[in-house]
Amino acid sequence: MVDKKRRLLLKGAAGATAVGMLGNVKTVTAAVTPADSSTTADVPVSEETHRVVIIGSGFGGGIAALRFAEAGISSLVLERGIRWPTGPNADTFPRASSIDKRAIWYEALDKIGTSLGAAPSIDQVPGLLNLPLGIKLKKFAGLLEPVFNKHMAIMCPSGVGGGSLVYQGMTLQPTKALFERVMPAGIDYDQMDRIYYPRVTAMLKVKTAPDALINSPTYQVARIFAERVTKAGYSVEKIPMPIDWSFALRELKGEMAPAYTNGDAALGVNNGGKHSVDVTYIAQAEQTGLVDLRVLHNVTHIARAGDGKWKVYVNVTDESGTLLEKKIFTSTALIMAAGSVNTTKLLLRAKGQGTIPGLPAALGTGWGTNADRIVTWSRPFSGFGGAIQGGPVIYGSKEWDNPDTANTIIQASLPPLGKDIKTTMMVGFGISDKRGTGPTMLKPMM
Repeated sequence: MVDKKRRLLLKGAAGATAVGMLGNVKTVTAAVTPADSSTTADVPVSEETHRVVIIGSGFGGGIAALRFAEAGISSLVLERGIRWPTGPNADTFPRASSIDKRAIWYEALDKIGTSLGAAPSIDQVPGLLNLPLGIKLKKFAGLLEPVFNKHMAIMCPSGVGGGSLVYQGMTLQPTKALFERVMPAGIDYDQMDRIYYPRVTAMLKVKTAPDALINSPTYQVARIFAERVTKAGYSVEKIPMPIDWSFALRELKGEMAPAYTNGDAALGVNNGGKHSVDVTYIAQAEQTGLVDLRVLHNVTHIARAGDGKWKVYVNVTDESGTLLEKKIFTSTALIMAAGSVNTTKLLLRAKGQGTIPGLPAALGTGWGTNADRIVTWSRPFSGFGGAIQGGPVIYGSKEWDNPDTANTIIQASLPPLGKDIKTTMMVGFGISDKRGTGPTMLKPMM
């Protein structure tokens, strides 16, 4: 257990809180999916053959595409979402301070009622997602899909880059003792330390925030956090992040609108400078000419044919989710990298429909939370220096001496809310016997 003094530091209200030649395209009239009852009379259907198909373009899919390309193997990457291009003063991502349709994946608006037992109108959805009730949502290939299951709700990202678009980016390498406390024995920490951790650090261009930024007015909240942690007798250090901090410094100079310096980057950084998968692994993979990445290609079913090849069934849509075409991709190799939730859902659907033999009985069970804790920290009289809090993460406090109770606490800024509520956020995460051990059964949502 974390000691009482450490727990007091986290005290607050709990907050709500991953050899291919393109075959000839041909029209088919066969059933579109193994158990598809929908009409396809007005929707064109086509087939393609590829050596490798990768479902998802986040960390798993992006890295797989690059490694195949480096080996001279072409691949097709299927991404259900869109590209989110960034640059100085861009307005690509939704803002946490003013949510709009870009925030929510369109299928969530259809499935949320099924999950909760009643079909809500589109006007009711914001309340179910803890969004302001006045928000009017329209269907869009948005950034986040809320998946509701017994005991927990899971936010699944959509878009080229996957979860790297919205994760905070804290890039901490564990010690050998912590690594071996959690990971299977067959994974060699020394090899990870010698080869793979440095490789990721270099690709993501991991850096800590410069003092010139930390000493600026809107980062007083980070300085207060560091001071209080030190006063409580704990260590504090800068957290390595996959960020080009010069973008934040340029914001201070007025060269671009604020995104880092006002903490409004929880749903993606509009100005750029964040080294997410789309601008690192995916960009390098596409530059080889061996990667064909297709957006708005939503995989609905997968199957294993009698000859051992894979069949991937896809709905091609526009940005509002309107079905434009159905495709069937055949491949020798299939990489499933649609995140833990959506990869599992595809496998559960295949198991239920009998399209992939031999899937284990335990598939979809054993789900639990990651044991993170998000809390608010309020200073009702003195506050944290004003209504604007610079972000995303500057400092953290690591207590890693005991592998059984190792934990890290970081301060994460609130987005601009229009008034000073004299509150910020802290996140605690680490080793927990409860992490990932919940009784939840993930629903396939067929």
